[in-house]
Amino acid sequence: GPQAAEMGLVNRSVPLAELKEAAQELLASVLRQPQHALSHAKTAVKASQRTSLEEGQLFESQEFGQCFEHRFFVELMREQLKDGTLTTTARLPEGFWDEEA
Repeated sequence: GPQAAEMGLVNRSVPLAELKEAAQELLASVLRQPQHALSHAKTAVKASQRTSLEEGQLFESQEFGQCFEHRFFVELMREQLKDGTLTTTARLPEGFWDEEA
């Protein structure tokens, strides 16, 4: 429940009556992502279920790295870093993008 969300064990907690709607919202956001990135994520999750934590993390890192082989992924991350919508990373210093040649 809410305690698990506060501890970071789950992303979100909703009342049972709202579960279907919340699941549909989550699925819609996941399915908006590039198909190749979803495939790599799925492969990493499956591999982590049959390996040690260390091996699973290594495999996940390798799968994530393969996403950068696609120009779309690189441009998407670059755009999100520039406009500040990529919340999983620190905000870059003001003027960072202006220094590019």
